[in-house]
Amino acid sequence: METVPALGAAASREESPTILKISVLSVIIVQYNHTHLTAKAIDSFRTTYRGSHEIIVVDNGSTAPFESPGDGVVVLRNPSNAGF
Repeated sequence: METVPALGAAASREESPTILKISVLSVIIVQYNHTHLTAKAIDSFRTTYRGSHEIIVVDNGSTAPFESPGDGVVVLRNPSNAGF
């Protein structure tokens, strides 16, 4: 289990930030017709974060839907662009 500083009120003051214990970090990416940028974001995250994680991509009604590269990336598809 990894510990990371929590952001919020304590982090903005001079007090020590609260420490959270995270067993799995969930990353959610909403994408619409920019599959190359979504793939780049996933690669960038994976090269900088070594802890346990899951990546969920919400394809927001793209005309060129994002295909999961595998490796545990879950893709949820909206039939139309629902906005952010």
